[in-house]
Amino acid sequence: MPRGRILKAVPKPKDFGKMPWTEEFRATHPTKILAKYVDNGVRLDDLRDFLFAEKLVDFRKANLMVDVYKNEQGIVRNDSEVLLEVNVPVCENQCADCDQVRFKRTHKCYKNYFDALLKDVMATRELIIKKGYFVKSVCFVGNVMVFDCDELEKLMSMCAYALSEICVEVSDVGLVTEEKLQVLKKFNVRFVLNALTFNTVTLRLLNKHSHIRDVLPVVQQIVKHGFDLTIRLAVGIGKERELQLGRNITASIEMGADNIELYARACPKLGNVKNLEADKVPYQRKLHEYVNDYMLEQGFTPFFLYCTEVDGGCFENIGFKKNKKCKYIEDRILGVSSVLGCGLGAENVRVKNLQKITTKANTTHNLEEYLAQIEDIIKERAEFFG
Repeated sequence: MPRGRILKAVPKPKDFGKMPWTEEFRATHPTKILAKYVDNGVRLDDLRDFLFAEKLVDFRKANLMVDVYKNEQGIVRNDSEVLLEVNVPVCENQCADCDQVRFKRTHKCYKNYFDALLKDVMATRELIIKKGYFVKSVCFVGNVMVFDCDELEKLMSMCAYALSEICVEVSDVGLVTEEKLQVLKKFNVRFVLNALTFNTVTLRLLNKHSHIRDVLPVVQQIVKHGFDLTIRLAVGIGKERELQLGRNITASIEMGADNIELYARACPKLGNVKNLEADKVPYQRKLHEYVNDYMLEQGFTPFFLYCTEVDGGCFENIGFKKNKKCKYIEDRILGVSSVLGCGLGAENVRVKNLQKITTKANTTHNLEEYLAQIEDIIKERAEFFG
């Protein structure tokens, strides 16, 4: 060997077959376990070193937990603060394997849904006033943009509470019009685009018929009006790898998203997450490491974290923010506040003494039954919140 030549060590490839979450922190909400150590005297400034050196947690997961834990310290917990969810489960092209309640506009009872929903919302408003609740955040789940401008303004007015954040989920950008944006401008809403992916091949596998060229001008229109924008993406959906994920995230940033939510192969609804086959687990972990590094490089910071498939791969679902965060999704995932749900398939969640959580879904997932039983549903909710 020539004198003076220095041999450089070749980095050993990372073993993604090894669980990056140590057994202790392998949980749906790892930060809740971390909180116990803080309560027992571990200083906030020492948390990262404590997790990495003493608890042998992968350094990326240690950083992730500490960043999210620090964010959680600013969350107000009060039994009088509630979330309001208004469900408009209209979907023309339901995702393959989706187990959520959905119906099409061609349904014979579709035209009657708005009137029943408005009655539901009005009764909930009376309950909120009676109980003295403070509505922290309102989220229109599904496709509220399916309503016309007059209906939209009427519904929004009933759900406008002082100082509350209002989120509007969008699954079908074809329903967004300039006229409807003008209506929503009065209420200063945050749009939540349930994109999952912008990859055409994957979208077709999901039974989605949109294309990024259809989405882009609508999102540009939303951002032009000054609305805050959240984009939801899936990690490891279909056959997507780092290239497709990087393109999805880059497209989201270029569209103007200040919040990007990354979900482990699915969506925020935990019910439709199926365990991944053992041979695919290592690559899924690699994808999560990739997106975590990529988001941090782009100047985003994590503000919520929960894990799914805890007994198998234990994959993290993370919300990243650039500046202002979406309070609704944070509260919903952490179970901080009670939830009053209106509409077909809605769920009511009661948080008591900041710890005890009980849940009651509406009595039916059938549209005809919901319309027929609306008075009973309203009565049951009032009894549930006592």
